[in-house]
Amino acid sequence: MSIELKSITLDAQEDKSVEVSEAVFGALVNRHALFLALRRERINAMRGTANSKTRAEVSGGGRKPWKQKGTGRARAGSIRSPLWRGGGVIFGPKPRKISIDLNRKLVSVAHRSALTANLEKIVVLTSTKLDVAKTSRVARLISALTPSRKDSILLILPACDDCANLIKAAKNIPNLQVRRDSLFSVHDLLKAKKIIISKVSLKAIEERLA
Repeated sequence: MSIELKSITLDAQEDKSVEVSEAVFGALVNRHALFLALRRERINAMRGTANSKTRAEVSGGGRKPWKQKGTGRARAGSIRSPLWRGGGVIFGPKPRKISIDLNRKLVSVAHRSALTANLEKIVVLTSTKLDVAKTSRVARLISALTPSRKDSILLILPACDDCANLIKAAKNIPNLQVRRDSLFSVHDLLKAKKIIISKVSLKAIEERLA
């Protein structure tokens, strides 16, 4: 059974439906692959810049607070001891590289699963060429697809010069994310309420994931 997707022009006019590959858009949804890919993307997005100071890095504390004996208080050598308020942190976070990896086959399975699971949200954009970077024209296209301005929209485009004005116009629209057809993530697909894929990008995705 062939799978067809709804298509639309830049003027928000419906066009004839586009037939897509069943291997990519009709695959079995692997929930575990989606979990692993989403976990990888979220962890790799972490910067790992958290930093706490040890007792050697906290300023002050060079002088002994009180003499060793005779005060009746516990022995103390520095006010920057980890036991004191304002002191150093024991085993606190330090800057580090945080990343995990998955093999390409598993990532492809996750992308196919995400596209199949969100098949009803996908619309094909027949043309990507705008003569002038007009935000209002892209806004009319978005409003024709979804009535709510709060819905997250994903626009997948190829890396070509014809898309320059469209990308420029789309940057001014809130909740609209623009991604290249080789760089979109599983998180982007799952988060979006509506997914717009250009006709050129659709072929590139099918070739890459089939």
